[in-house]
Amino acid sequence: MVMSNRKLMITKKIIVFSIILLSSMLLVFSGETKSQSPKTKPHRIYRISIKPLPLTEDQKISNFKFKIHFACVVTCQKMPWGWTLDISNESNPSSIVEGSLVEGKFAVPPEYFRDFQLIVEKWDYAGKDVEVIADGEVTVFKDVKDIEEGKQIKLDKKYFIIKEDNDYSGPYI
Repeated sequence: MVMSNRKLMITKKIIVFSIILLSSMLLVFSGETKSQSPKTKPHRIYRISIKPLPLTEDQKISNFKFKIHFACVVTCQKMPWGWTLDISNESNPSSIVEGSLVEGKFAVPPEYFRDFQLIVEKWDYAGKDVEVIADGEVTVFKDVKDIEEGKQIKLDKKYFIIKEDNDYSGPYI
């Protein structure tokens, strides 16, 4: 069976197009892009934790909101049981992490945040070496009946411990 010149030309074009398409898909799905070339700086990963908070033993935390400047959140370690967590990596470049309890019995004591950690990746901000900064607030209450009228406590950057972690190889969200 002999193919006509027209059918042969169409078949060749389909084969070439298929090869180009498959090559492009392999490049995209393999994660190899120009931005990951050896000439670019490696991603700088930081761990953010919180120093002991200025609360009394009978106060519990019902909500928190942290803003991380010049970094995006990669993952969160030690999320409390019975809480919802919302992570928003914005484009301005900052990230907001908001947590709130589902029921009053899941409120956490102040020392909980000793082990709470955010893993963040520092933004390459227009080629400038900027400092990763965090601030935020927590809402506290003493009695579950008073949970709706909780007291907000502002946390400036002195409450956050930010350390570079060159060994992090864990999961990314």
